Amino acid sequence: MNEQLKYEVIKSLVDHNGNKGCGFELGCTTRHINRLIQKYTEW
Repeated sequence: MNEQLKYEVIKSLVDHNGNKGCGFELGCTTRHINRLIQKYTEW
């Protein structure tokens, strides 16, 4: 999976309070999406 695409999707989720169900698009679970969001907001 393209890391840049993951970054863009996570950024969009955080900025627009989006739906975490997009994990299927990324091939990730909802739990993994939550972890990525947590890391993004800490950074």
